Amino acid sequence: MRWIFLILSLAATVTVTAQTKIPAKPIPSPRPTPVADDPVEKNGGKIQDRTYSNETLKFSLKLPVGWFFAGRDFESVLKAEGIDLSTSKTSARLLFTAFTAETTSKKSAILRVASEDLTLQPQIKDEVDYLDSVRATFKRTRLPAGFVYGETGAEELGRRQFAYLDISTASGHKRIYVKFRGRNAILMTVSYVDVIDLERFRNILDERG
Repeated sequence: MRWIFLILSLAATVTVTAQTKIPAKPIPSPRPTPVADDPVEKNGGKIQDRTYSNETLKFSLKLPVGWFFAGRDFESVLKAEGIDLSTSKTSARLLFTAFTAETTSKKSAILRVASEDLTLQPQIKDEVDYLDSVRATFKRTRLPAGFVYGETGAEELGRRQFAYLDISTASGHKRIYVKFRGRNAILMTVSYVDVIDLERFRNILDERG
């Protein structure tokens, strides 16, 4: 009799076990690879052939042979490698990034063009005022070792007058050119190692007329 009770007990256990379903673990949905925003389209610009244009800002710039427009993930790749193209924390919007082929130093020059709306900063009257405000920000900030900035300068390239500011760091040099379009400041920052790359960009502005 005991073996009958044992069989019945085992059968009941199997029945209960069969009826008790262990919930399956949900299969996680694959996450889509994030796509970086395209700053060109996002900020109202377009690139056709070798020319960037922005109708809202009434600004255009044609790059000569040897300069290349960068892809949308260009700056994120550089930051991952420890290279930061920014010069100061402002509300400027990136319009586009471009770079040159390597020169004798085996380092490409990088051009970063941005715009900043100065509507709420009426105290900034012109390009020189803008760069003076950048220098004032530098004076109030603890800067990295080897970060050196000069005085605000101005030069005529083509038929236009530009204000500029030179910056040197441990990794190279930068020059920021500024030109106003209404209450928008167009910021053109060229980062370079070889001075020839600065001259090449100056030629771009000079030939622009």
